[in-house]
Amino acid sequence: VFTQSEADKSAYRHFNIKEIRGDDDCAAIYQAVSRRYQRIKDGEYQAPDILFIDGGKEQVTAAQKALSELVIKNVMIVGYQKELIEKLEWKSSLSKDNINLWILIQMRVRCC
Repeated sequence: VFTQSEADKSAYRHFNIKEIRGDDDCAAIYQAVSRRYQRIKDGEYQAPDILFIDGGKEQVTAAQKALSELVIKNVMIVGYQKELIEKLEWKSSLSKDNINLWILIQMRVRCC
């Protein structure tokens, strides 16, 4: 969770993923998004402006499925892959001048 471009670690939530065999990122993302957004729906937390998913199309699809099943609409989901961020970060002038890229880099460094 980031507010005003700073990590808000007090708002982090860790989920123990249940009943998933093997290393299934998509199932884990589906479960975590379902559980987090059920809590948002129940009024426990404020909904974020953007939901960042660590991964590509398959992981984003899993998050979309979770939200759809909870009948939650109008959530912007952004999937970001470590390899893509590293390629962009390599172009140092971008990371210095582009605040959006800087935030993504900080998210990867601080959260992953």
